[in-house]
Amino acid sequence: NMSQVLKMYALRAGYSEDRIKIVELVDDDKSKNSPDRTNVLKTLFELARDARKPEDTFVFYFTGHGSRDRKGMFLYGSGADGVNDAYHIEFDLVVDRFELSQAGTRLVFIDACQTLGGAGTLANLPTFLDKKELEKLTVPQGIAMFFASRPNEVAYIDRKKGIGYFTEHLAAALQGKVKEEILYADQLANYLDKAVSENVAKDAKAEGRSRYQYPFFKVDQAKGRFHLYANRGS
Repeated sequence: NMSQVLKMYALRAGYSEDRIKIVELVDDDKSKNSPDRTNVLKTLFELARDARKPEDTFVFYFTGHGSRDRKGMFLYGSGADGVNDAYHIEFDLVVDRFELSQAGTRLVFIDACQTLGGAGTLANLPTFLDKKELEKLTVPQGIAMFFASRPNEVAYIDRKKGIGYFTEHLAAALQGKVKEEILYADQLANYLDKAVSENVAKDAKAEGRSRYQYPFFKVDQAKGRFHLYANRGS
């Protein structure tokens, strides 16, 4: 449950419960709004507007499918079928919402597990991250972005646990359930790189397969190392 994970991260960052606001958009719970394009962008805009103080932290976590087309990288919103681009959540628009926020710490976590060769209409589409697109992407000040895999690579799901390898190890790190102390973005990136790549390779080998997955991150380094808990105690 990533809502609980993010709540634990916020508590560890020093925020009291009355200052923590988590909005869930999910497909499999009729009591909540679905993560379609309109709801995702509208919610991000509203939260960005609310997170306007330097001591605030603004986090976006997405798990699902992602791909890219001639317009650039995008995430699939609820109802996506791989054909109708009306369901595409353009990543540029996600970044735009984050630029609106004045929060001192802004984090983007994308587990877009577009696995090539799968079944259905989303199979064999380009992977989410594109090297050329990322080269053009300027990370605004105060933002760190973490992606499940490197450009043109695939992100996998642990079939036994029913969760992405990236999400599994991200959750452990944010809750402080790992051996090493992780305070900075580069430390989190190094941990994810090692934990995800080793476990993907190990499980694939047990199945007689060969797979690899290395998470990727981009971070604003204008002010030196990016502290994940810079607002702790505020």
